[in-house]
Amino acid sequence: MPELSKDATDNLEKIVDHYGIENIVRALSYICSEKSTHIAETWQDTALAKDWMNCSVALDGVVKKLEGK
Repeated sequence: MPELSKDATDNLEKIVDHYGIENIVRALSYICSEKSTHIAETWQDTALAKDWMNCSVALDGVVKKLEGK
């Protein structure tokens, strides 16, 4: 996967500034979970689906830390 360009990084920073890192990480966790479900149901690729779910769980842990829990 290609690295983010300077412009893309700047745009991402603006999104984080606007919505907050906690909301962004929560949204990324949700996206990973949805991708996991889609891959499992559509492609029956359980290994890849598990990888996406592991990312979701890891990001959930980050959200909890950001919330101070």
